[in-house]
Amino acid sequence: WQKKYITRRNMAPSDKCASCNNKETIHHIHTCTALEVVNHRTKAVQGLADKMKKLKTSPSIISAILEGVKSIWKETPLFPSARRLPGLQEAINSQNRIGWWALICGKWSHKWAIAQQLYFDAIQSPKSSKRWQTSLIKL
Repeated sequence: WQKKYITRRNMAPSDKCASCNNKETIHHIHTCTALEVVNHRTKAVQGLADKMKKLKTSPSIISAILEGVKSIWKETPLFPSARRLPGLQEAINSQNRIGWWALICGKWSHKWAIAQQLYFDAIQSPKSSKRWQTSLIKL
């Protein structure tokens, strides 16, 4: 809807992707295979990974979230994980139901915070998973 609004208001010259000339939709933005777009997404994912590491996120959660976000580009679902962090599989399943597109738009499953709190508890950290998730959503 945003691209249509921008085009309709003459803020953009057309509704074509500037990188590949296909019709630019929200779906296309996340699946465009043009090299510059792929490089931009790769940098964005690395930024997310760096932010999660800085927030002391469980390595298993980092891996699951990055795989989930990348599944958008491949247009494939994220399958059950062999990772053994308590609560992780529930978070993945919940986000699969909500959608990974929703995650990048700020709609994170509350199960991520539960899994992260279990990790904080395991490493005896006084940190709060609610603050952790809020910090990630603000990205």
